[in-house]
Amino acid sequence: MRHRNAFTLTGLLMAIATFAIDLGGPRPTGGDDTMAAAGKNKAAAREWPTPIPDDCPFLRSTRLSGIRLTGRHAQYTVADYYDTSWAADGNLYAKCGDGALESVPLNILNAGIAKIIGDDPLGLLFRYLGDFNSCPDVTNWQSGANTRRYGCATLVKDGVWYYGLEDGWNTSSDVGVGRFWGFLYSRDFDRVVGSLGEVVGREFWRLKQNEFWHDPTGQEARFRPRTFRLGEYPLYPEGELPPGVGGFFGEPPNVNRIRNPHFVDFGRYMEWAADDYVYMTCHGSEGPKPPEWANGDSVYLLRCPARFDDIIWPEGWEFFAGKTAAGGDLWTRDVTAARPLLTWPDRLGHAYATYNQPLGRFLMCISPLVVKDNEFPE
Repeated sequence: MRHRNAFTLTGLLMAIATFAIDLGGPRPTGGDDTMAAAGKNKAAAREWPTPIPDDCPFLRSTRLSGIRLTGRHAQYTVADYYDTSWAADGNLYAKCGDGALESVPLNILNAGIAKIIGDDPLGLLFRYLGDFNSCPDVTNWQSGANTRRYGCATLVKDGVWYYGLEDGWNTSSDVGVGRFWGFLYSRDFDRVVGSLGEVVGREFWRLKQNEFWHDPTGQEARFRPRTFRLGEYPLYPEGELPPGVGGFFGEPPNVNRIRNPHFVDFGRYMEWAADDYVYMTCHGSEGPKPPEWANGDSVYLLRCPARFDDIIWPEGWEFFAGKTAAGGDLWTRDVTAARPLLTWPDRLGHAYATYNQPLGRFLMCISPLVVKDNEFPE
C-alpha cells in the first residue's frame, strides 16, 4: 500500500555525502545495443568512511548507521552529471552534461537529452536523443555566445518531459550571477532530435525552432557586459541591471535562493507521491554572496501543483518559508521570504531527494564541488 504521510520536512532523512566522478575510465562507443556499461566489476566490499567535521551542524542519523559498498558495480562513463526521471514506460529520461554519448568524439556540451533503458543496473543501455548545446563546436566553448545553459531539474509527468535550464559557472552566466531560467518541454520526446541549440550571430543562444521541444519563456542567453567581482555581484555599465537578471523566479539583486534545482524523486511515474504537488530541492545562500554552480550555504524546497500550466510558469510555484507555532509547514509565493531547510555556510551544494519506499523515508544527497567559481582568477 502506498504510504499515506504527506511530504513534510520531518519526514526528510538527510544523508550528506561528497562524491568524485571518474571520467577517466574506458568509454563505450557505437550506436547499437552494446552501448552499455564499460564492464561489470566486482571489487572488495567496504564501509564508506563517514567522519563528521567538527563544524557540522547536523545530528547523525539514529536510523542509518552507515553506508556499505557491496563491490558490485558497472562503469558508465559516457557523460557527466545525469539527472533522471523514471517514466511510466519503465525507461529513465535524463539530462546529462559534458560527454560523448553514442559517439567517439565529444558531442554534448552543457545539456544533453538521454534515454536509459533496462532493469539491470549493471547492464543499462544509454541512448543519445539530442542536446541543447550552447556552442556549435562542442570542443570550443568560445564558438558560442559566451554564455551557457546547463540541464538541471528533469521530470516526465502525464506525457510531458520538463527539462530545466540554469547557468553553469557564475562567470559564464548571462548576467554574471547563476540563475535558474525555467523549463523546456516536450510531448513527443522519445525520439532522436539531434542538436537543438542555436547560436545567433555569436550574440545569443536560444532553442532552435522545431516541432518536438518548446520554450514557453522564449529564452535568449545573451552575455551582458559587466565587471566581475569575485564572490560578489558584478558591476554593470552606468549601474543599470540588465533585463531578466532575476531568472525564472525574478530574484532581486542580492537574493540567491534558487540555484540548480532538482525534482524530488517519488519513484516510477511518481507512484509514491502522497499529494498532488511536485517538489524541487535546490541550493543557494542567505546572504548577498552569489552561490556557485555546485556550492552554496543552504538548501531550499519548492513545490507547485502537478499540472502543466503551473509547472512551466513561475506563478505556479511556492517556497518553503519555515514552520508555524504548531509545527506545520509555511509556504509563500515570495521568493525573498523563502527559508532554508538546511544551512552550513560554504559546505552545501547540489541537493537531491528521493523517497525510499522500503525504508519509508526520504533520503537526501548533497554533493558540493571542490572547484569554486567564486575563486577563479580574473
